[in-house]
Amino acid sequence: MDEDRQKVLVTWVGRTMGVKQVQKALTELLIATRTILPSGGTLYTICENFDTFQKGGLYPVLHLNEESGTINKFLNSQSYLDPLALGSDNMVDQGMFEEVACVCPPVEGLASTDSVLAISAFKSIEPSPNAKLIKEWKQWTGARAFLQDIVLAGLQCLKIRFLVKVAPFEDPGGFYYILLTEVAIQEPSEENIIVDILQRFRVERWSGYNTIYRVVQ
Repeated sequence: MDEDRQKVLVTWVGRTMGVKQVQKALTELLIATRTILPSGGTLYTICENFDTFQKGGLYPVLHLNEESGTINKFLNSQSYLDPLALGSDNMVDQGMFEEVACVCPPVEGLASTDSVLAISAFKSIEPSPNAKLIKEWKQWTGARAFLQDIVLAGLQCLKIRFLVKVAPFEDPGGFYYILLTEVAIQEPSEENIIVDILQRFRVERWSGYNTIYRVVQ
């Protein structure tokens, strides 16, 4: 772990069973999720239909927290949420990550005030992050190809971040590597375009967990 790198507390909240009333189930899950999360940070919910998991998304809720007080508290205590913190119907995956790379492509024209977050998350069979994978992240995560597709579609990529897990490592089933791509949304049709791009990306690569999130207002 590099002390100088930005740390991010990442919390995924998933489902072990599908749902029929998607919006009602998501609202209830958000209420429950807020009871176990630390204060602050940014809460996201899934906003694309292909990640259905029998309707409703495999990981409908994502929370990112970069506040120094929260980061230090978790690094010192090492007290991360139990996977069954919300019961057997929901799975919780919480871990501390550090930002290994951050790329901010030049933005043309006026900056958009609206955006979505495309996520590619990867698990590992190794007990700790692999140094070679960290060094070559742009290739194997598909970051280069994904950025090219975004640009060719006429969309603006605001930021690309690559995060690597630094704690805990007791649960081998959690995500170890996360690629976050923030894409500007100037009009509603552009959200449909990025959803289509991600769906093609998902089909072509067949690796990682890929979906799109929007900030909860």
